[in-house]
Amino acid sequence: MIFLLVALLAVAPGCASAAPKVPPSFFGVMADGPLLFNGFNDQSEFDLMSQSGVETIRMAMPWSAMEPQPGQYDFADTDALLAQAATHGFTPLPTVTFAPAWAARHPGNSNSPPAGTQNYANFMTTLVQRYGPNGSFWAAHPELPVRPIREWQIWNEPNQPVFNWSDQPFAHDYVALLRAARTAVKAADPGAKIVLAGLVGTSWNALGHVYKAGGKNLFDVVAIHPFTLQPRNVLLILDKVRAMMARYHDSRKPMYLTELTWPAAKGFPLTRTYGYEVNDAQQATKLGQIIPMLVAQRRALRLERIYWYTWISSAPDVKNDPFSYSGLRQLDNNGTTVQSRPSLAVYARMAHRYE
Repeated sequence: MIFLLVALLAVAPGCASAAPKVPPSFFGVMADGPLLFNGFNDQSEFDLMSQSGVETIRMAMPWSAMEPQPGQYDFADTDALLAQAATHGFTPLPTVTFAPAWAARHPGNSNSPPAGTQNYANFMTTLVQRYGPNGSFWAAHPELPVRPIREWQIWNEPNQPVFNWSDQPFAHDYVALLRAARTAVKAADPGAKIVLAGLVGTSWNALGHVYKAGGKNLFDVVAIHPFTLQPRNVLLILDKVRAMMARYHDSRKPMYLTELTWPAAKGFPLTRTYGYEVNDAQQATKLGQIIPMLVAQRRALRLERIYWYTWISSAPDVKNDPFSYSGLRQLDNNGTTVQSRPSLAVYARMAHRYE
């Protein structure tokens, strides 16, 4: 009888933690905007991220700001974010983008591709030597848990000319950059992984162009930004991406959604729109709809991470882009008060449910 009672207790609901339904570091957010402002309270924001179920952050590493002149580096903002990530146990994923004027094909154009590939490759080597295994950052901060960067995302949305890669078609030049970056990163850290730049719009076609340009063996993870109005269409986009990967016999690679969002910009005066703007309540609803869909399909899609864009939005600039309203939290126009959107509570509920 005692043995039977023990056996029943062992399988009774609530007697043991439920197995997670997603892999570690599945739930992430983009860490940018006000988190890069001098004097902003990053500590409280990272504490709230942790409480909300965030396990990984995608970090902007803007080459233009970090190496404004050849060999002259400014690591302060990146150091601060990475220190917070390490302290909170978050897995970091940097995206390295934006060529400085001295290394740009079109100086003065902020979305210019680099002129050639060597300067970017050199910068990637510098980053791995600082933040990778045995990196100088960790040696200089023995008080921090060592959580080196082992994955590097090479650029952002190169198939999108407005903000990221002015010269189109992009694939030939981007694949050359990807090849040089991979060589540099692997030389400095042979165990590192290369994450493809997040592809947007008709991302499956853009991925096909990457394959045609010879990029198949140059990345370890495919990254997609499936922006669309209806949550069900996110899955259609990802199915199309998977079909393209199958066509090129590349189905075994995992997938990250390195940006997923619905900007809560409806009703604001915008200088541009994308067709998937919503209000605060709709943003929360769509987030609550898409997460269960992605969890249900994650094995079929080989989906390993999703990053909401973004954790915190700053007050909109004069361009008033919809993405200025995409954060789970929002900094007001005075730069003094931060408020959580309803979507943050939904995000936290989903993360804790599936983790």
